[in-house]
Formats: sequence, C-alpha cells, structure tokens
Amino acid sequence: MSQPHEPAAIELVPDARRALLTELKRAGRATIPQLAATLSVSTEAIRQQLSQLQRDGWVIADCSPEETLRSPGRPAATYCLSSPGHDLFVKRYATLALTWFDELADAERTLTDFTDLRVDALDSKLPAAPLGKRIAGLRSIYADDDPHTDLEKSDRGFRLIERNCPYLRFALERPLFCSTTVSSLRRLTGCEVIREERFQDGDERCVFHIYADAPVTGARKRRRFEREPEKGFRPPVSRPLGRSLLLALIFLIAVTSATADVFRILDDPRGAAQARVDLIQQARSEINALYFLARNDRITLCALALLRDARRRGVNVRLIVDANFQHIPKAVLAYLRDEGVRIRVYHPLTIRHPSWLFRRMHEKVVAVDAERYIAGGRNLAESYFGLARKNYVDRDVYVEGPSAAEADRHFENLWSSGHVAELSVHVSVDEKRRAAQWLDDAVD
Repeated sequence: MSQPHEPAAIELVPDARRALLTELKRAGRATIPQLAATLSVSTEAIRQQLSQLQRDGWVIADCSPEETLRSPGRPAATYCLSSPGHDLFVKRYATLALTWFDELADAERTLTDFTDLRVDALDSKLPAAPLGKRIAGLRSIYADDDPHTDLEKSDRGFRLIERNCPYLRFALERPLFCSTTVSSLRRLTGCEVIREERFQDGDERCVFHIYADAPVTGARKRRRFEREPEKGFRPPVSRPLGRSLLLALIFLIAVTSATADVFRILDDPRGAAQARVDLIQQARSEINALYFLARNDRITLCALALLRDARRRGVNVRLIVDANFQHIPKAVLAYLRDEGVRIRVYHPLTIRHPSWLFRRMHEKVVAVDAERYIAGGRNLAESYFGLARKNYVDRDVYVEGPSAAEADRHFENLWSSGHVAELSVHVSVDEKRRAAQWLDDAVD
C-alpha cells in the first residue's frame, strides 16, 4: 500500500537553500568548491548560504573524517548536515507509531499505564504549593520550559496554551491518544480543567482553562478517557467556523488542492530579503516587478544588481515604479537601460493629467515566470528590511501556483497601458561606469 504524502520541513525552505541542503544530504559532506561545482553557482554564493544555514543550526563545518583532520597542512573546510538539518527531511515516525499502536492487544490498557507513568513523573517535579507555581510547572508537560507552551492568568484561574503538540499527527489519526489530557491536568492541579480550544477542531492550538476556584475531588480527579469534548464548564466561545462549515471547507480544499496555490508568510525581514534574492536568481524567462517606493540605498541597489544579472542570463526583466516615489539615480537608470533592464514609471507628473498627482500605485509585487511571486507591504528601502535606524514592521507572502499567472496578467495590462511611461535619462559614459560599480559593490 502506498503511503500518504507526509510534508517535510525541507519543503518550506527557500529553493536555493533547499538545493544546498539536499546536496549535502546526498553527498554526506562536501567543500565549498564541490558544492559550487555541483549546483552551478559561485563559491561566494555558497559561502553566504552556508553561513546562514550554520546560524540556523542546520549545517556544521569541519566534519571531515578524523584521519583527514590530522593530515598536515590546512585542509578545506568540509560541511555536512547537523542533526536538526537531517530532521528537515521526511521522517515517518508517525506512520511507524500508528502501525505499532494498531498492533497493541489492549490499546486502552497500554495508554492507561503510559499516562499514569507520565503523570507520576511530572507530579514529582511540581512544587507542592502554592497553586500558581505548581501550574507554572505544567509548561514542561512535553519538554523542559517548553517555549511553545504559555500560561496566562484568567479571571477564574489560568489558561495553559499549547501551540505545538509533538504528537499531533499521531493524535489526529488516533484521538484516543490525547483523550486523557484533561483528566491528567485535573489530577496534577486538583482543579476543574476544561479544554476550550483544540487542534482537532482547527483551532491551531489547544487551550486548557484551569479553574482555581473550582477544586475537584473523588471521581472528577480520576483518570478519564474523553470520548466526546466536555462542555459542562466551558464558557461561551465565539468560533469563526462551525463544525459543519469547517467540514465543508475541508472538503472544498480537498477537491481543489490540485490547482491551489502554495504560499509561505514572510514575517522576518531578513528572510523576506533572502526570498527575493532566491526568487530573482531562479528566474528562467521573465521577471515583472511593481513597486510604490524605491530608495537610493543598499536594498534598492542590490535588487537592481540582481535584476541586471538576471537580464545578463537572458531573462526578460521589467520594472514599474511610482513616479513620485522613485529615487533611483539617473546614472543607474541609464546604465540599466543599456543592460536591457526596462523600467517605466507610473503616473509621471504631466500637464495633460494633473489629477495623476493624487493617484498613486501602492503595489509591491515581484512575479517570476508566471509561476510564483512575492507580494506584500515591503518597498525597496532599507527601513523595510531591518537595516535602517528606524524600521517598519511589515509582512509579505511568497506564492506559487495559478494566481501567479493572474499577477503576471495584471502587470502586463499596466505595462501596456497609458498610465506608465518610459524614463528618458541622459548621462555620461563615466557616470554609467560609476553606476555599474555601485551595483557591483551592492552585492559584494
């Protein structure tokens, strides 16, 4: 029987880094020149990517065989995946656990013994009193001082918020596995506990309300298997989707998944910058970009240098910038025109269209090959990528799928409309030469 697709974290890594990590997985270990030759990129690009991957903890250096490290001279640094790096690739632990669980002669009995051992072990670590400190210790229910488990005070006690369930895939397939969690928390706190939100209902987290003013005794403090969600003490909760609507949405997603977009939120400014670099460097046929603002700074010059390099590879490159907010030096514009990068401005000031002064274009989109694009709130300026003294907090989304063709068509309509115009700039050869050096320096 074929196994269902199990998504791996490696699929969410930007393409350039994923290719490097995949090659290290295949080769076991490699030097920078070896990686550059295999991936057909420069050694400097490999060095920069490896530096970031080391900071992320996914790659380690100096992992040559021991006898190589003892050889005379200074051998080239050899890189390989760290243990977390290996974990980015597909692992079938959940499938294996499901197989074993289904073979148990008495799953409930086994789960009972497992739960009792876990509760007793955690109970021995929790302070006897006061209740607040004891409840705070529950953040370590899955891992010591778990960063994904928070505790919030409520008007009647506390809420334990679990944002990462290490057993989620298994629990979704076999709900019995997490059916004793509420009663386990009652046993550990001596208080009434109600699960207000749950991963299984699409809430993206589990929230347990611990009622400090409602102690439990006797049967309520015993281990229980929650066959159905308990609602006796649950306060009214406004849910964005009812159960029937949620099931309908899941069905709709299932039947349209073959043509759905794949997207990734870009919160981190450094990651957003790298995503743009990867997108431009991987372009095969065309790059179409729209920007409201383009400053004369490192971010803009670096982006323009990448677009120039793409054009040199034979990629068709076009850029539209709002005329009132484009601050690219004339020498750079003239140099890029000579390089084949086509740039137009939106609503330039003209006596024929005085109203254009108040009609601006606020889009920030980079579309590549009509297959993928980045859109969001970040302009071409250092302050949108954490490089200025005062920075904006913004967000983008990377999208791959059918909507990329729509983004491409939108650009084409705007490019061929009367709302944009070519820039006419004339500078000396020396000024163009200096502009070329500015772009070269921007990507060093």
